Amino acid sequence: MSPIRKKELRLYALAWAMVFALVPLVMWLAGLLGRDPDICWQHLSSAWLEILPFLLLFVAHDTAAQSWLFQKKKITYALATVLLIGVFAWLCFQTGQPAQDLLPTLSDDPHPTPANHHRPFRPEVMKLVIGLLIMGINLGVKAFLHAMELARLKPDSPTEIPSAPSVLYFKSDYKTVTVAPDKIRYVESMGEYIKIYRSGIQEPLIVLYSMKRLLGQLPANLFLRIHRSYIVNTRLIREASATAVTLDQGETLPIGESYRAAFRKQWQSR
Repeated sequence: MSPIRKKELRLYALAWAMVFALVPLVMWLAGLLGRDPDICWQHLSSAWLEILPFLLLFVAHDTAAQSWLFQKKKITYALATVLLIGVFAWLCFQTGQPAQDLLPTLSDDPHPTPANHHRPFRPEVMKLVIGLLIMGINLGVKAFLHAMELARLKPDSPTEIPSAPSVLYFKSDYKTVTVAPDKIRYVESMGEYIKIYRSGIQEPLIVLYSMKRLLGQLPANLFLRIHRSYIVNTRLIREASATAVTLDQGETLPIGESYRAAFRKQWQSR
C-alpha cells in the first residue's frame, strides 16, 4: 500500500468518525433549544443506523474505484457502480422512519407547511441524492490523489551528465545540486526521501528518491548497501563488526541481517 493511500484511509476514517460524533452533538444542541431536552437521546441509535448505509456505500465505492477504475478496468467499475446505486436506492425507498423525524422540531406544528406551498422532496429521494454526492466526492478526491501519485512516480531522479558521468544532478528545494559520488560519505533513507551526507558539508542533502535507484547510479566498487536504511562509501569504513561499521569520522552505522553476507564478502576482499 502506497503512503498516499495510507494517508487517504486515515483521512476517511477521521472524517466518518467526526460524522458519527456530530450526531449526539447536534441532538444535544437541539435538546437545549427545544422544550424537551431528553427527546433526542432516545433516538441516538436510530440516527446512527440512518448514517450506516451511507458509510457502507462509501466503503464499497472506494474499494471499487481503488481496485478497478484506476487499474484500467473501467467497465467493471461502471457495472459495480450501477449495482451499488441500485442496491442503495432500494434501501432508501424501503419503509422506515424518515431521517428528519429522528431530531426534534423547533416548531409547534409537527408537519409545518413550506411558505411557498411547494411539496418538499421525499426523504427517500434526498437520501439517494446524498449517496450520489458522497460517491461523486469520493471519486473526485481519489482522482486527485491518483494524479498526485503519478506525479510522485515520475522520474525526478539524479542523472549522469554525459560529459562528466562521475557527477550527479539532484533536484532539491526547486534548485539543482551537483554531487560527485566520491564526495558521498553515506546515504540514509527517511521514508520517501533520502539524506545524502557529503564530505566537507555538515548538512545532509535531502531529496525525493529511492535507495534502490540511487544505488544503481553509484559506482558498485565504491558503495554498498549495508542496511535497508543505509548505503555507505566502503573506502571510508575504519572498523567493522558483525552488526555495525564505523566510518573515519566516528559515525556508526548498523548492518542489516540480510546484508551481512554481502558486506562480509566485499569487506574481506579489500
